[in-house]
Amino acid sequence: MLKRTVGPPVYVRGCDVLALAGEYTAPLGKRVLIAGGKTALSVSKTILLSSMEKANLDVVGVEWYGGQCSWENIQALNYKAQTLMADCFIAVGGGRSLDTIKAAAFARGVPLITIPTIAATCAAWTPLSAIYTDEGEYLEFSRKAALPSAVLVDTKVISQAPVRYLVSGLGDTLAKWYELAASTRGRRLPAPVRAALNLGSLCREIIAEEGPLAYQSVQAGQSSEALEQVIDAIIAIAGAVSGLGGDEARTAAAHAIYSGLTVMEAVHKMQHGEIVGFGIQAQLALENRPQEEIREFLTLAQQIGLPITLSQLGIEEATDEDWQRIASLSLAVEDMAAMPFDVTEEMVIEAIKEADDWGHSFLKAQNSP
Repeated sequence: MLKRTVGPPVYVRGCDVLALAGEYTAPLGKRVLIAGGKTALSVSKTILLSSMEKANLDVVGVEWYGGQCSWENIQALNYKAQTLMADCFIAVGGGRSLDTIKAAAFARGVPLITIPTIAATCAAWTPLSAIYTDEGEYLEFSRKAALPSAVLVDTKVISQAPVRYLVSGLGDTLAKWYELAASTRGRRLPAPVRAALNLGSLCREIIAEEGPLAYQSVQAGQSSEALEQVIDAIIAIAGAVSGLGGDEARTAAAHAIYSGLTVMEAVHKMQHGEIVGFGIQAQLALENRPQEEIREFLTLAQQIGLPITLSQLGIEEATDEDWQRIASLSLAVEDMAAMPFDVTEEMVIEAIKEADDWGHSFLKAQNSP
């Protein structure tokens, strides 16, 4: 039997969409708990409260999600919702805040609307949560997360966010193609997985065509048609790729190596997709892909601001023990099992080092007269 949860029933993207939140929340509940990141709440709270008032909804609380998508913060937010008798969540912010609130909504058994204030991942779309320790080290990928009833994306808000968040979204979305291409290679695929693979290719095409212009428009704090195209790719199309691909065709080595690199405290200052972007390079090394494909990726990565060396991720040096921990966690997470061949710890270490060498060589060539 094949089963898929493709995505939310409603996706709305446009300028000043925040003001419509009450209209889309009203059918879901009457006692609304708004939760999210501190910055996200600061830029959205006034508009959201006004929108809820116009829809005759009671806002029972406005809560910070806790700063990390950890089981402790999920439980705390669930308890808060129970105490306040909330029957609906509005989740505002980036990936970790949205993941926390989706998990709390699942535990509480209430619907939610997600409002991403940055285009950094497809977290606003998926009924999945990446769980971390309170210190930021990756723990697990949880399916105990609610499917949003609607996703509202305000392009004005996203265009005014720091450009690094968009860079993160571009890296995470590029991985949809590279990871699906690897995990499905040589297999007879069900129709939904074939559709996911085609959509993953479309994501890469959109980013190659529109990503550099979208990057420039966010640097200038302005919306643009290129940014709109890229936002749809990052949130809606990439989210649909995840839903159609399912557990057996969602992530692979790029995300596994991302998880492994989180054992290094230095990368905790980086965004998810920035690290995943470097994970794509390491996956290309692991697969021994052609040099033309590698140059193509490095060129695009530089155009859209993705880190292509370990030092750009903040890792200046790593001990033998560090390498062992990175490789061990990379293999321990489920993502690596999607690769079409067996991967060893030594292969992971060598792939990361080779990817780093590529990045340094590329930068050196670019800076040569």
